[in-house]
Amino acid sequence: MVEAAIIMSLFLALVFAIIEFAFALLKYEQAVESTRAGARFAMVSDPVCDLFGDLAGSVADCPLNCTAGATNDYVSINCNGAACGSTDADPPTGLLGAMARMIPEIAPENVNLIYACSGAGFEQRPIPVPSITVSIEGISHPLILPTLFGFEAGVAWDIPSFSSTRLGEDLETVPPL
Repeated sequence: MVEAAIIMSLFLALVFAIIEFAFALLKYEQAVESTRAGARFAMVSDPVCDLFGDLAGSVADCPLNCTAGATNDYVSINCNGAACGSTDADPPTGLLGAMARMIPEIAPENVNLIYACSGAGFEQRPIPVPSITVSIEGISHPLILPTLFGFEAGVAWDIPSFSSTRLGEDLETVPPL
């Protein structure tokens, strides 16, 4: 009987560890999918800032210079304080809203955007095609198993940072007449 109790407790600990690992893996996969959704949203919707100086009423002016020998060939934006949308609205809006559909606990300070020159697209295009990188960092998953065994409560696994890059749209493929 004692042996069965020892084996059963070890077996249940193993089962709970597998479940805990599955939840942590789910959280990581949600973070990965949210960066992909964010990059897709940033690619097909209005940019967070006026990259090329051609948007009237843009929130911020952060010009991207993609000419040969340019010094500012990328623009890095932290969504904390930038116009990336809101997770407080119902439903969430903007880039953060697209990402919050995948991972609800996302906050503006967890998201970074980089608009960079890609060198892709039509050669004589007046506005370069940017590459858009959305990265996520600072997300953690609270672990339940250590608390069940009497260890310190509030232990969390820090999910590794992840980024996803996509090219912007190039709809101008024919030289102007």
